[in-house]
This record gives sequence, structure tokens and C-alpha cells, in this order.
Amino acid sequence: MKKHTILIVDDEPNILKSLQRLFEDSDYEILSSENGFEGLTLLQKNNVSLIISDYRMPEMDGIALLKKASEISPSTVRIMLTGFADINTIIRSINLGEIFRFIVKPWNDDELQETVTSCLAYHDMVSNYHRLDNNYNELQRKNDNILKFYKILDNNFHESIKFSFNLITELFPSLSLHLSNVAKLSVLTAKKMNLNPTDIRDIEYGALFHDLGKISFSGDNVFKPDSELTQDQIKLNRNHPVTGSAMISSMDKLKTVSNIILQHHENIDGSGFPYGRKKDEIHHFAQIVSAANFYDHLTNPAITSSPMNVQTAITEIKSKINTMFDPNIISHLEKVLT
Repeated sequence: MKKHTILIVDDEPNILKSLQRLFEDSDYEILSSENGFEGLTLLQKNNVSLIISDYRMPEMDGIALLKKASEISPSTVRIMLTGFADINTIIRSINLGEIFRFIVKPWNDDELQETVTSCLAYHDMVSNYHRLDNNYNELQRKNDNILKFYKILDNNFHESIKFSFNLITELFPSLSLHLSNVAKLSVLTAKKMNLNPTDIRDIEYGALFHDLGKISFSGDNVFKPDSELTQDQIKLNRNHPVTGSAMISSMDKLKTVSNIILQHHENIDGSGFPYGRKKDEIHHFAQIVSAANFYDHLTNPAITSSPMNVQTAITEIKSKINTMFDPNIISHLEKVLT
């Protein structure tokens, strides 16, 4: 199968025969026509790479033909061939017919063959560009569809998170207000620290589920201090971050949330639990949730019989800077609260 098809349109049969002979040894399929209307019909029926048209023809001249050809097949390269070459004709040909080359009769065979080779190379370049552009657009379309699919999955995932939280609050109402308070304060602190939306969402989920490991506790023991618990109950309480973290650690999208749950009782001086981690060993997001959790334990009447006011609680929290809390986090927490 020949790579290129060339359409030659000229009302003079001897010109058509001369051009056909010129290209008979080439790897081109040659189509010919003696008038513009027939030429356009051939153009519509064939994949034409190059059209060579005479300028002066009856019924439809070369400019009208090539203008129409550009509408039918924009990728077809167009050459005007004529013995009448005034400047106005050239300008009209270029402007209306979008002519790639203008060849004056009588032509030089070698020069015409070189021109045709150049035109076909240009055609291939443009065709490749359009093919790449179409491939890119198709890939972009597929990518957009994939993104839409992931967005649906993402929305379903977040709806599942909300459902899970609502289920916990229904089953364990004593935890509900505390979890919500810690989540709200953690999110506000994270926003004050100019964290990105993805990080803020992880912090929110970590805060909402930071006490997930306490769902096995009896109602009276959820918020009791160690002084009011048995040794077995204290051990169970100290292990609730591990229990809660393990419950969601298998979910890839909740890895960060799992770490927040695991580390929200760690202190930067190493005095926390369950593993006694220090400073940079503690996830930064867990430190935010830890501070918000501590504040709610000081101020929430559902947790403590002697709730503090905001300023007293802030003073108490600031006294724990560099032992329990990072000073930068407490600075932003204070800005949220005051």
C-alpha cells in the first residue's frame, strides 16, 4: 500500500500526463481530474496527502477549488500551479486557498519533485502532531474519567467515615461530645497553622477516632482518672491507643489517622504512653490532637467535675510546654481559643 496519495487537477490533458509521468516511478498513488468539481469528489472519496491544482480552469478556478479543499480535508497540503503569476493572484491564493507552495509554469522537474517531497514531509509532521494531540486528548479524557471514578470512591470513603463516627456516637454517647470537641479544636488549630486540606482531613479523622480503643470500656470507666481505676483497668486504658490504631491500620487511606490514634497520648519528654516516644518520634498531627484532647479534658463538664474556664485551661496547658506539648502547637491553639 502506497504511503501518500497525490491529486492533480488541471484542465489541460497534456499537463496532467506530464505530471503523471513525472511521478510514475515514485511511491505515490496519483489521482487526476480535468475540472474542480470532479477533483473535489475524488478528494472526498480518498485520503489525499497533497493536491496540485492549476489556477486558470473553467467553471471553478484553482483558488476556489483549493479553498473548498481546505474545508473538506484541512490536513491535505495544497500547491497552486499556474503560468499566470501576478502578485494579486499569489496573495489571493495564499489567503483564500491557504496555499503551501506556489509553482509557476513551466516548472523544473527536479525542483517540483523536491517541493512535493517537502510538502509530503510537512503533511506527515502535521498528521503526527494531530495524532499525538488526539492521543493526548484521549488519554486526558480517560484520565478525567479515572479522576471522576476516584472522586466517587473518595466521596464514598468519606461518607463511610462519617457513618462509622455516627455509629460510634449512637452506641457510645458518652464519647460523642468529647470526640466532636477534640476534632473541631484540632481542625481549627491545623488551619491556624496553614496546613493543607489533606492533612487537615487526616487530623480531623484522627481526632474523631482518637478514643476508638475505648469502645470496649464500660460506660463509667471511659473518662475516669487513673486514681479511680484498678490496675487492670489502668493497663486497659494505657493500651487503648494501640487497640484503636490496630482497628484501622489495615486501611491504606487511614495510615496517618492510625498513627494519630496510636500516638495521641505520647508526650514530647517521653513520659507519655503507650511507647514513651519523644519529640520528633511523635507524629506532628498526633501532637495537635493531643493538645486539643487535653484541653477538652480540662474544660468539658461531661468529663470533669471541676471544669476550667478557657483562660485557666490555657494557663494549665502552657505549664506543660516542653514536657507534654510542643510550644509552636500550643501557640496556635491559644490563638484559636482567645
